[in-house]
Amino acid sequence: MANAPARLADLLGFVGQELDRQAVEAQRLRTIILQRDQRNAALENELRQHGARIAELEKELRQVRGQLKSFDERFTEALAEAFTKKNPDATSERHTDHYPLASEYQGMVNDLLRQAAREAYETPPPRLELANLVGELARALLGSPKIDSGEVLDLCRDVDTTNRLVEEFSALRERISGLGHEHRWDFECAPGGQLHPERQDAWQPCDPAQPVLFLVAPAYVVGNRLLCKQLVATGEE
Repeated sequence: MANAPARLADLLGFVGQELDRQAVEAQRLRTIILQRDQRNAALENELRQHGARIAELEKELRQVRGQLKSFDERFTEALAEAFTKKNPDATSERHTDHYPLASEYQGMVNDLLRQAAREAYETPPPRLELANLVGELARALLGSPKIDSGEVLDLCRDVDTTNRLVEEFSALRERISGLGHEHRWDFECAPGGQLHPERQDAWQPCDPAQPVLFLVAPAYVVGNRLLCKQLVATGEE
């Protein structure tokens, strides 16, 4: 019993140390929880900022879409006005959706078909030979109800070029047909006479004052409205 006070003192010392250790651990945990809460608060604030920015971007996107719609309408009106000045008969508002497609068609003939024809030759061909190949490609791509890819391949002699031409012209034809108006590609051309400026343009760099030799690209006609003139090669036979 003489050692009882000493053992009690040791026990009390151990309990005190354990309480101190638990207090330190509790403080550490409180610090961790506080730091976590601070990080959560920062994340929530960042999320609110992102949400506000997203709302701003959505508003800006709606404005841009509205501006693009307005621009598209003005662009269509400008194309219609340009075609109307060049072709006074093309005045019906029913056909305004065809004007962007008419412009696209002209670009495809002057750029896509011309380039495909050039690439079919190892060396630059004479201008009329090149124009004749463009005309054959145009007829293969537009002259039948359905495009014959084999015929196109025979002309341009390249699979990738053939696939691109068939894809581009098929898509153009589908968009035109989707508008629901009667349309046609006018291939009728009488060689030997003078160019008819009201319905024909000379294929560049041909001289429009020279006699017509052959058709290069057909006219694009909607109803009885001429939207794109024929392109014809001219020169002396």
